[in-house]
Amino acid sequence: MDFYERFESLCAAHDPPISPSGLELEKLMKAQGAETFTRSTAGKWKENQNIPRCDFIIALAHIFETSTDYLLGLTEDGARYSNTESSMAEKEKRLLRAFSALDESDQSEIIQYIEFKANRNKYKQAK
Repeated sequence: MDFYERFESLCAAHDPPISPSGLELEKLMKAQGAETFTRSTAGKWKENQNIPRCDFIIALAHIFETSTDYLLGLTEDGARYSNTESSMAEKEKRLLRAFSALDESDQSEIIQYIEFKANRNKYKQAK
């Protein structure tokens, strides 16, 4: 499957489905920062007159919640990615919130401590 076929398939699977050359896609792209994307851009992709720019590929990956690798045909895994924080365990979220509240110096100390503990555990497991 080439880039345009993947793109077209993702447009059809979107909820709600969007036209590859429609105004809704243009709005979504601009909302993702792809300011120069126009409805005719996708038509040029279809006709192989043009290849997608990097910022367009990144915007599409965000819109369709997939990877840039999938869009580019580097993987067949088109699985939707999940927001990292929503896939974290509760203790990981608590740790991240607490860490974010610290100043840079305290964050550095915490990182050093965690690295120390992780290395110590590796040493224990190696015995």
